[in-house]
Order: sequence, then C-alpha cells, then structure tokens
Amino acid sequence: MYQKNRIMQGIALLIQVTIIMVLITGFISAETRSLVRDSIPDKYKWDLSHIYPDWSAWETDLARLEPLIDSFQALQGSLSGSADNLLNAFRMRDRIDRLFDSVSTYVGLKYTTDQRNNQIGARYQRARVLRKKNRISRSWFSPELLRINRDILQSWLAGKPALNVYRLEIEMEIRRQKHTLDAAREQLLSYFSSFQGSPVRIYNALTTADKKHPIVEIADSGIVTLTDGRYMNLLSTSRNQADRALAFDSMMTTHSNKENTFAAIYNSVLQRDWATAQARNYATTLESYLDHDNIPTDVFTNLIKTVKENSGAIRRYFTLKKKMLGLEEFHMYDRYAPLTDFDATYEYDDIVDWIIESVEPLGPKYQSRVREGFENRWIDVYENEGKNSGGFCSGVYGVHPYILVNYNETIGEMFTVAHEMGHALHSVLANENQPYATTGYSIFVAEVASTGAENLLLRYLLSKTQDPKERIHLLQKTIDGLYGTFYRQVLFADFEWRAHKMVESGEPVTAKSLNELYLQVIDDFYGDTMAKDSLLGYYWTSVPHFYFGPYYVYKYATSYAASTHLINRIMSSDGAGKQKAVDRYLGLLKAGGSDYPMNLLKNSGVDMSDPETYLAIIRLTDELVSQLESEMAKLE
Repeated sequence: MYQKNRIMQGIALLIQVTIIMVLITGFISAETRSLVRDSIPDKYKWDLSHIYPDWSAWETDLARLEPLIDSFQALQGSLSGSADNLLNAFRMRDRIDRLFDSVSTYVGLKYTTDQRNNQIGARYQRARVLRKKNRISRSWFSPELLRINRDILQSWLAGKPALNVYRLEIEMEIRRQKHTLDAAREQLLSYFSSFQGSPVRIYNALTTADKKHPIVEIADSGIVTLTDGRYMNLLSTSRNQADRALAFDSMMTTHSNKENTFAAIYNSVLQRDWATAQARNYATTLESYLDHDNIPTDVFTNLIKTVKENSGAIRRYFTLKKKMLGLEEFHMYDRYAPLTDFDATYEYDDIVDWIIESVEPLGPKYQSRVREGFENRWIDVYENEGKNSGGFCSGVYGVHPYILVNYNETIGEMFTVAHEMGHALHSVLANENQPYATTGYSIFVAEVASTGAENLLLRYLLSKTQDPKERIHLLQKTIDGLYGTFYRQVLFADFEWRAHKMVESGEPVTAKSLNELYLQVIDDFYGDTMAKDSLLGYYWTSVPHFYFGPYYVYKYATSYAASTHLINRIMSSDGAGKQKAVDRYLGLLKAGGSDYPMNLLKNSGVDMSDPETYLAIIRLTDELVSQLESEMAKLE
C-alpha cells in the first residue's frame, strides 16, 4: 500500500501494514535463511543515504523544523490581507511538510527494519512530538481561510496563477465548511492529535515488538518458530491439513489469550472515530471517513451489497477446492492450500527480470523506471529479526520511493514485489508531473497501480507456460488474488462498518461481541462453504487495517475493480487504441491528487458508482474457476 506523502502520518500507518495476499509460497527456503540483518548483503537492503547521509544530517533538519513551525504560526491573522499573504502561507506550510517528510521517512524506515532498537524508537518519538506541535500551530489555518469572502477568493485565484496549485484544496475546505470548527475548537481538538494514533501504537507493540511467536512441530519441517512470514508460508505451501490447522490454531491462540486487550484496543478505535465524527458534525463514522475524498456513502454500501448478494462465484471456488483437496470440511486455513504437487521457488534476482519484462505493455519509459528502482536499492528485500512484517511503499518527494518486503522465494512474495513496485511507479509519475501540493494521491486510487502491476505479471507468467500443473498453479494464484484483494476486503469492510455502527447505537463492544460479529459476517459471505472454527472468531484481532486505517480496506476492492478494467482495456486493444488505453492509464498515475479520486478514475474510463464495475469481477471469478476445472481435468 502507499500512503499519500504526509509522511509522519504515512509512516505511522505504513509500519503496521500486513501483506493483503498470501498465496503459493516456498516454506523451506524461508525457514533456513538467517534472520540476522547484518548477514544480508547490502544490495538487498535499501539505501537510505539518498535521504540523509547520516544521523547528524537528520538532526540538523529536525532542528530546523521548530523555528519554521513558529514562523508559520506567526502568520495567523494575515490570510485575508492579500492573495500574496495566502500564497505565502500555503508555500511555507508546504516547506514545513516537505522537511517533515524527509525527517519522518528516514527515521520511520530505519525503525521498520528494527523495532527493537530503542535509540531509533526514541528518535521516532521526537519526530512525533514535533509533529504534534506542528498540528497545533496550524489549527487556525482552515477556519481563517474559510472566513475570507468567497468572491474575494475567486478573484485571487483568477488573478494569481500561482495560487491555482491550491485551488482543489480551497474548494475542499469550502465544501467541508460545516465540518470545520472555529479556531479555538480546532486548536482544542489538535491537542488530542497525538492520542489519535495511540490505539495503533499499542496494537503494534502487542503484535510486533512484544509478540512471542509460537513454536510448533510441523510434519515435514520439524520444530519451527512460527514467525508471521513462516506462518503465511505454511498455510499456502503445506499439503497437510493438520499442519495448516496447527499453525492457524497456534497463531490465533496467541491472540485469543489476549482477547480482552485486543477488544479494548479496537473499542478505543471505534470510540475515537465516533467521537471525532460527532465533534465535526457527521451523522456516522462512515460519512466522516468518506467525505475527505468526496466519496458518496452509496459507493461503499452498494459495493458491500453487490458482493454479498453475488458471493456464489467465490463459494463455488471454495467448494471446488474442497473437492480437489479431498477434504471433509473446508476451513479458513485451507484457503491458500496448493492444489497440485507443483513446487517452485523463485529466486529474487530472477523475479526482478520477470517484473521488468511484464510491464513492457506500459512502454519503455515506464519499464526503465522500474529497472531503476531495482538497481538503485529502493527495496529492503529479506526478513530479519525486528523488521516489520508485510510490505509497503513510502518515499520522499524529490528523492524516490522505498519498498519494504519480506521476500521468501515464493510466488506470493513475487507478486508482492510487483505490487509494491506498482505503488512506487505511481509515486514516481505523480511526483514528476505534479507540484508538491497535488502529488499526494488518495488511497481510493492508490491500489490501482499496484494491482495493475500484479495483473501484468500474471499475464506474463501465464504466457510462458502450457504445463497444466503450472497453469493450475497460476490460475489458483489468480483466483486467490481475486479473493484476497476483492472479496476478502469487502468482507473486512462489512465487519468494521458493522462494528462502528455498534458504537454509534450505544451497544457494548467486547471480545465476545466482536467474535460473534466476525463469525456472522463470515456466514453472510461464505455460508456453509466454510467451517466456523471457534478460533476463527478471533480473526479480527489479526487484521492491522482495522486498527490503523478504518474504512481503508474497501479501497482495495474498488481499486482492484478499476485496475482490472484498465489493464484489460490495454491488453485487448492494439495500434492507436492500445496507445490511447496506455495513455489514459498513465495519465491517472501522473495526475496524483490533482482532483477527487472518483473524477480521476472517471477520466480514465472507470465509473466507480456503477455496480457493473464490480459485477465484472464476479463474472471474471466464475470464468477463472471454469478454466481451473478445465486444467484439472487434463490431469485426470
């Protein structure tokens, strides 16, 4: 995932991110690699000297921030004086934010590779404290901007071209005026800004820094310390259901043993969101979260309704998989179990070439930037002790993006690398074509480039083989990808929506009520195709997005639907039509945050308010399941 470039917020979110899709993987190679970071060659670790050469340079920039913050606060009361005054304030704010981006990204990325390092953690906290002061110091800005006469603002925009960079932001502030408080109340709320992130910091400490990984005995591998990466690998490589069950039960038990702590953390998220929504005059938390991007609530509710009412395709896949695997019951831990004995590991250096080759349809310039990312150490490749699990992309305007993965020679991780490189290229193109003020794109469009990159890689790999077992392997990857990025995210979205509504209606939130809600949502989407294990109810404790980014996950589904449409149009066209499709796709990436996300997508040819956009994914699932059945028949 890629968070827009307001990086102290971004890093606080990104260090929590867990990879959404866990697919076909290679357990043995991941198990035997050293977890000592110093033993990993430098070429597989990101080079943060592109931001700062050392901590001394970082300290210098950190020291520059406080006087700049004071200077910005001194501008209070001056905005209405002239267009030049307003422009000066916007530019000074951007200067501070860019400096914060560098300071926060550097320490944040250092922290993600060793969250046990207290010295780095202390520096991270110093940056956070300064970020809080910055928020407080600018709490006056929006209320003062909104007091300027609308006609005067329009005349300034017309007469001062440089101010037009901020036109969208000004229009957004006006549109949301009824949710902006007066200066005194905005300042009061800003005092609580550092506490807004407390739930996710506690969750992260509980699930990463303080986590005790279970030790289990696996039939084919012996005694294994079940790190997050190894757990994911085992679920998607083991052909032994008992081993998968043991891994799942062991991991969920580490969470169920702390069920009341997790419930308290999540309840604090729900209560925080509802309190904030009410303070800003929103009727619901859903409305408050969607309003920033100007997303109608109908887009969210219709997505859930459409997928829930058309879950037959994914249920058909689970039923087919149960039959192919010869299982009496199909459980959550069987979702990614391999369907054949096709075994493959994917060396990192090999997959780099494949990913570069796979993006050829997007043109030589795009392809060369992907190559640059791999060659210039944008990526931190392998798992090590203390490193954040999962994968993400973050970066600094004027430098380049950085990617974190935990690569383990598996097809799932191969696609994760492609996914995050898609995010990176989105940021590269946005940064090269937009001023700082409009480079940061919404999460609503962020997953288009990442899932589009996965789509292209899959097509490339399928084109390279006619072997039935390998094609089954890849088709399973495709359907599992559809499940992981579309169906599963909509299910998650339904759970968190209903959890928020519990608080809005005054219902108590406990571990028991959350467990019951999660099992109910599973039943609503999957019916009797999936067994309801007792520990399955605790799954909500293991989804970081619920804690760090409420109402985030549905955007994976919308982005996946959009990227599928756009890539299909590119690959099904030729000549001038193909180039036009490529130009519209790249145009979306270059646009950054220069318009509302639904407008950007509509300009690229996708209407996210149309249920047909999502029904196309349902039909695609059915078609792929039929292809899988056909390939399986060849082995009989």
